[in-house]
Amino acid sequence: MLGLVMLAGISWACAWHVHRTILAQRIEHQALLAAQEQMNREKAVASALRSTVNETVHTRERLDRYAHTDVVSTASAIEAAGKAAGASARVIDVSQVPDRDSGLASATGAHSIGYTVDARGSFQQLMTLLQLLEVLPAPAVIDQFSLARNLEPGAKSGSWRMNLRLRLVTSEYML
Repeated sequence: MLGLVMLAGISWACAWHVHRTILAQRIEHQALLAAQEQMNREKAVASALRSTVNETVHTRERLDRYAHTDVVSTASAIEAAGKAAGASARVIDVSQVPDRDSGLASATGAHSIGYTVDARGSFQQLMTLLQLLEVLPAPAVIDQFSLARNLEPGAKSGSWRMNLRLRLVTSEYML
């Protein structure tokens, strides 16, 4: 009987040892899987970051190039946009625009230059001009805008007149 009890004790000890070994392997395997998942997430984040950097490099270069555009070149580009739209556009005033957020200029080095534009043409030509001004090669905002029939003597029938105030953001004081 004693042999049977010893055999049962040894069997239980072996079973307990096998159970603990399997449990330890399972815990180790789960830890390895968790570490692998964490490494995969980190690789995905790094890959997404590299992709974003690569995708925006051209945009950042273009913005940097246009952030240093001078007043005369920008005024010429605005007038050329009018010509491309089939309208007559003239820059009649350029001035430094006070920064709405005084901390913005000091924190980012950004400044605003305002362009007052007077344009004449058909309604469609003026709408085309607006679309072209939206895609100027520099960050721009239309601050004020008015559109009215051109009632001046000698104006063509169906002619319109547009006045707008365009604010461009630049990295330098240009005036």
